[in-house]
Amino acid sequence: MNDLLQPFWHVTQIVAGYILAVVAAALVLVGGFHAAPVVTYGLSPEAGTVAAAVILSTFIGGFAFVPALVAIAIGEVARWRGPIYWVVAGGAIAFIARALGYAPRFPEPPTIEASAGAARDALLQAALGAARPVELALAALPGGGLGKGEAAILAAGFAGGLVYWLVAGRRAGAWSAARS
Repeated sequence: MNDLLQPFWHVTQIVAGYILAVVAAALVLVGGFHAAPVVTYGLSPEAGTVAAAVILSTFIGGFAFVPALVAIAIGEVARWRGPIYWVVAGGAIAFIARALGYAPRFPEPPTIEASAGAARDALLQAALGAARPVELALAALPGGGLGKGEAAILAAGFAGGLVYWLVAGRRAGAWSAARS
């Protein structure tokens, strides 16, 4: 009976790990951007932060589902149980989401150089027609470095990967170990 329940239990851990990873990423994003609503409709600031994270987690769960499914499938088949793979995979998913425009963009304070850079990027995009989103996302980084928004998005991906590893990634490939 235990051998029959092992795959079910493993799939349950994978689903729970994904849900908790999404919630952790949302909490990091809300904390990183200080995006808790000012008007909390009668809630305490802490409850407003949690409510904002729950709402944000629905969006994160939606756009990260397919890339996370691919990363989970690769990790399960390869039986990678170390935290490095899962943390890097979470960061890669966050980077891809940011580069493709799915992650929120919070502008840095405007400067003359930033305005000139935005005008240059707009001209470049118009000249190229359909510009490549990854190149534009990288070109939009102020000074070639990470802004507050990019750092918070990457941190959210890393946190999501770490939480997934804690819940399910440590047992990656356990379904195949039970069969052999």
